[in-house]
Amino acid sequence: MPLNCLTEPVEVFFFYSHKDEKLRDALEPHLAMLQQQGVIKSWHDRKISAGTEWAGAIDDKMNSAGIILLLVSANFLASDYCYDIEVQRAMERHEAGDARVIPIILKPVDWSGAPFAKLQAFPKDAKPVTTWSPRDKAFLDIAQGIQGAAQAMAERLRDKVSKASTNLIGTQDTSLASVFQLKEAPSVAVPRALDPPEGSVSLNSPFYIERPPVESDCYNTIANPRALIRIKAPRQMGKTSLMQRILQHARQQGQRTACLNFQSVNVEYLSSTDLFL
Repeated sequence: MPLNCLTEPVEVFFFYSHKDEKLRDALEPHLAMLQQQGVIKSWHDRKISAGTEWAGAIDDKMNSAGIILLLVSANFLASDYCYDIEVQRAMERHEAGDARVIPIILKPVDWSGAPFAKLQAFPKDAKPVTTWSPRDKAFLDIAQGIQGAAQAMAERLRDKVSKASTNLIGTQDTSLASVFQLKEAPSVAVPRALDPPEGSVSLNSPFYIERPPVESDCYNTIANPRALIRIKAPRQMGKTSLMQRILQHARQQGQRTACLNFQSVNVEYLSSTDLFL
């Protein structure tokens, strides 16, 4: 039975260095048939639409993806991505069985000390893509590995749904006494819990919780010339929401603000001050 008849497409998340974007682009056509068949649905940061809060979008996709591809190269290992919170979160989801993390070895590099070194990598025997001739053979092997992982994740999801349905049926009391008991019981309004927001929250949102003296320290620091504030915390802790409030405070003080997304910037613009400005 085709995989897409049994479950929704498995989301595939690309985690990579922008310096390896050409190799990522070369891999995607080999996954096109799996997408057309409804087996997978791929996503990477270049698909973030204009005006979207990029940090929140990446967090959302990282936590919903069934397969997380780490495109490994010296560029990737030298970046913050490799050891940052996002990769740690990916490994946690892998250990819990909620996702499959798959290293894709793009170029020759020693990755034996990486947090994901124990995982099975592709292409076959972890032979780097750039050492294959032709490279299409490497991409074919990767595509087949992703298809197998998608099949395994789909089967795991079906098992969870099946067990949940069985447990629900098993806990239902269909006895005559229970039926009469339900009919005679008075109706009681059950309070509904508010769903927590996804991503950043608006400036007037009641969901934002201040953590003194964090906000006041940031407000005072941002007023200093050439100040630098680094905000680092686990996901869903309010990093982006805090940043929005810092910028709003600066605007209220008559300062002009600008937001730069270095994950989407072309590296060529970082090599020259004239281009960057």
